[in-house]
Amino acid sequence: MGNEDGTTSGGGDRRSDRRDRRDGGDRRSDGGDRRSDRGDRRSDGGHRRSYRTDQRRTEALDAAVRVIVERGAHATRYSDVARASGVPIGTLQYYFGSRDELLVAALRHGSASDRQRLRNHLETLGSPWEKLNVMVDAQILAYDVTATPASLLYVEFFRLALRHPQVRDDVLAEYRGWRDLMAEVIAEGAAVGQFDPAVDPDRAALQVLSMLGGLVIPLALADPSIPVAGAREIMMSSVATLVGADPALPARVAPAPGPR
Repeated sequence: MGNEDGTTSGGGDRRSDRRDRRDGGDRRSDGGDRRSDRGDRRSDGGHRRSYRTDQRRTEALDAAVRVIVERGAHATRYSDVARASGVPIGTLQYYFGSRDELLVAALRHGSASDRQRLRNHLETLGSPWEKLNVMVDAQILAYDVTATPASLLYVEFFRLALRHPQVRDDVLAEYRGWRDLMAEVIAEGAAVGQFDPAVDPDRAALQVLSMLGGLVIPLALADPSIPVAGAREIMMSSVATLVGADPALPARVAPAPGPR
C-alpha cells in the first residue's frame, strides 16, 4: 500500500525490522564474545593458580625430603617442614592431609626424582658397560651415608615400608623400576656385543640387585671393613662375570653422580 508521499511502506518496514533483528543479534554476539573473553581470562587465572600450587607443593616436598634426611621420618613434624619450606602448616595440611601422607609423598618424590635424574644421566652415555657401572655406583652411593646425607632417605623409606603397606608397594615398585632399567641396559650390551647374548637380562639384573642388597646394611652403617671403593670393586668384578662382559672392557669408569 502506498503512502501519501508516494513511497511504499510494507516492504521497507519489513526490511527495517530485519536490520533491527540483525543488530540485536550482533549485540548478543558481542555480549557472548565478552563473556567468552572473561571466561578465557578466568581460565588463564586458573592455570596460573594451578601452576603456583604445583610449584609450592613441590617446594614443600623438597623441604620435607631435607627434613626427613636430617631428623628421620619418625621425628619429622609439620612445623619442621613449614619452617624449612616457608609454606604454612595449614597449607601443608590442605595439600597432604595427615602427617603420614606427607611422609609418604615426600619419600615418593625423593626416590622418583633421583631415579629420573639417573635415567637422564644414562641417556648421555653411549656404552652399556659404562651405564651398568654408573647404575651400580648409584645404588652403592644410595646407601653410603658417608657420601651424602641424602642416602638416609632410602634407609628411611625402607623403615617406613615395614610399618605401612602402601609404602611397601612403593618400595617394591621402586625396586622393580631399577630391575627393569638394569635389564634394559644388559639387553642393550648383549645386542652390541659387549655382553654374552646367552645371558637372560632380567635374571642377571635380579642377581646384580641381590648382591647389592647384601651391601645395604654395612654401607648404611658405615662398616669400616667394607669401604665404598672395596664394595665397588667386588660388585663390578661380579657383574662382569654375571653378564659375560668382554674382557677388553675397562675395569672402571667414572662414578655416577650421587643422590641429591
